[in-house]
Amino acid sequence: MPGLHQLLGPHRPVRTLGIAALALAFLWSSLEVRRRFHALFVAGPRSDAEYPALSLAWLALAGGRLLAGIVTADRQQRAAALGIGGAPALEAFLFDLADLEGLHRAASFLALGLGLVAVGRLLRRFVAEPSAETRRDQGRAPRSRNRRSPSSGSTSKPK
Repeated sequence: MPGLHQLLGPHRPVRTLGIAALALAFLWSSLEVRRRFHALFVAGPRSDAEYPALSLAWLALAGGRLLAGIVTADRQQRAAALGIGGAPALEAFLFDLADLEGLHRAASFLALGLGLVAVGRLLRRFVAEPSAETRRDQGRAPRSRNRRSPSSGSTSKPK
């Protein structure tokens, strides 16, 4: 079984610091949401509005990381963004289904769905390679649906 130094490769210190910075940003965003709902004490039960807010904070962090990865064309940043984006999905299915009811549950899943759709659109538009069919069709002129075939009898020959 490979060790952590083998998984991180030749740029071990840089990647280790990047992973630590990402973990600290994730922890900071989580604690900041917690502080907004519990001003002086972060301990205590979660309120119903805190679950969707936590999902939105994590999706915002993932979105920022994804945009940074797209702008810099860095595949590792985009992968980190997808990893962070998986946290709200897990949180929604593990905690929101069990603890929330009614409108707060719907808001949590709506926020998750909209965030995942936005991530998918960004990846498709800026990152994904075009399919073979798309590349093949780029060389041809678009076909018109209103074009009639010569055998339909609608064309008239000049006399």
